[in-house]
Amino acid sequence: TAGSASAGRCVPCTRAPANAVYSSAGNPIAVPSAGPCSGSWTAATGYYVQGGKRFDMQILSFSLGAGQVSGSGVDSISSFTVAGTYSGTSMSFTKRYPTYSVEYTGQVSANVAGFAVEGTWSLSGGTGAFRLDLSSGGCAAGSWAAFADACAW
Repeated sequence: TAGSASAGRCVPCTRAPANAVYSSAGNPIAVPSAGPCSGSWTAATGYYVQGGKRFDMQILSFSLGAGQVSGSGVDSISSFTVAGTYSGTSMSFTKRYPTYSVEYTGQVSANVAGFAVEGTWSLSGGTGAFRLDLSSGGCAAGSWAAFADACAW
C-alpha cells in the first residue's frame, strides 16, 4: 500500500516478495537476494558528533530499494549525497561532499514512529557517532508495520 508523497512520509511502503519465507507469526524470516523493503523519505533529520560537539544534518531525500541506499542533504559543512547498501539491520553508506567523503556504518531500528540508523562515521584522522531519524509519516496503519516487518526491523 503506497503512502502519499509529502514531507517525512515513505513512498511507497512495500511488503516482502511472494517468495519470502515466513515465520509462524507471519513475519518474513528469509528473503531472496538484497532485501524486500523499499521506500523514499524527505525532510528527515540527523546528526553527527565530532570533537564532542553535535552537528545537525538535514536529509532532503533518502531512499531504500533492492539493498541500496541513496539520498542527499545538507549540514554545516556543505551539501552532500549519500550512496550505500543495507542488509537486515545493517546499513553502510558514503556521504560525499564536493571535495571529500565520509564512511558511515550503523544499525537500523524501527518502531511505530519510523526508523533510526545509529552508528559510527569515519574519515582519515577521525571517527564519531551519528544518528538518522526517518518518520513513518503518512503510511497507512498496517503499511508501516508491514514495511518494518519486511525489513526485519
